[in-house]
Amino acid sequence: MPVYPAKALKAKAGRNLVGVHIIVDTEGSVREIRMSMLVFSTPGPFAEDFRDAVELAVRQWRFTPARSESLEIVHDRNGEATEMRVTGSENVETEFDLAFTFQPNGTVQQGADGK
Repeated sequence: MPVYPAKALKAKAGRNLVGVHIIVDTEGSVREIRMSMLVFSTPGPFAEDFRDAVELAVRQWRFTPARSESLEIVHDRNGEATEMRVTGSENVETEFDLAFTFQPNGTVQQGADGK
C-alpha cells in the first residue's frame, strides 16, 4: 500500500483521494500508471506527493496476467450445442482504475469510500 507522505502528514493535509488508471502487461507487471478519468483525485498543495506515493507502491505490485480464451461450441447432429471447448489461450494486457484514500491519521485504504 502507499505510504502517507511525511511532509503532508506533518502539515496536517487531512484526507486525500488519489485515483489512478493502471495498465498491466501480459506478464502481470504494471506497465503504465496515469491519472484516472473515472476516479476523482483531491487537488491541493500536496497532490503530487500523494500521487507519487501511489505510483511508488503500485509499480511494485505484480498481478496474475489476464487471459483470453478461444472457445469452440460443439454441436450434435441436430444442431444443438452440447459442449464448449477451450481451443486456445493467451495472456493479454488489461487495465483498470483504482482509488486510494489517505486518512488524516496517516493510514491508507484502497477504495474511493475509504473502506
